[in-house]
Amino acid sequence: MPPLWDLTLGFGEPWLADPSSQLLYPTTWLSALVAPWTAYTLFVVAHLAFAGVGFTLLARASGLRRTESIAAGAAWMLCGPFVSLLNLWHHFSGAAWMPWVVLAVHRLVRRPQRRAALALGVCLGMQVLAGSADMLLLTGALSLAWVAGVARRKTRFRSCALAPAGGLALALVLSAGQWLPALDVASRAIRHDLPREMADRWSVPPAGLTRILLPLDGSGRLA
Repeated sequence: MPPLWDLTLGFGEPWLADPSSQLLYPTTWLSALVAPWTAYTLFVVAHLAFAGVGFTLLARASGLRRTESIAAGAAWMLCGPFVSLLNLWHHFSGAAWMPWVVLAVHRLVRRPQRRAALALGVCLGMQVLAGSADMLLLTGALSLAWVAGVARRKTRFRSCALAPAGGLALALVLSAGQWLPALDVASRAIRHDLPREMADRWSVPPAGLTRILLPLDGSGRLA
């Protein structure tokens, strides 16, 4: 029964446990107030603007001037990879939170205080509720690269390890309603009982990740 089970698709499927349903994401409830097409238009416009502002602030934090930062924010907001996610709502909203999470990490690393930890917890928790594990992983990789390349010079991160741990703990608490049901359903998925050659058929082997950097053909040779 709703909100745990969706009876409108096939023989039914998990609803709350499906991250892409965004059942706990705030903008989802706009559909209860306005027509679905209006709600989705507001969803898209709000996240475009939100992402642009976030990237502008992130660019300012990196040391760029105001005009350069605004240009960077506009470039992020209107770039092809981001705009192409408009019909993939969970990836799109997850990508919109990306600059805000990195900005929170930046501020936490520079000045490990409660306010910075709170900002990280809220931003990361909202990104989890957005429902895109892909964007979470990309954001984590970008945050590590940012700390190593931009925020590392004046960091006092080692002197206060409790602040980032507190931010992560807050994010887990705020998003527990999403990831706990998802983990429960995933742990009982039929894929665990499939032969390995079938379960891994559409998975990228670790060696295949080298194709991100090297133009290899199907035989593993340089194209």
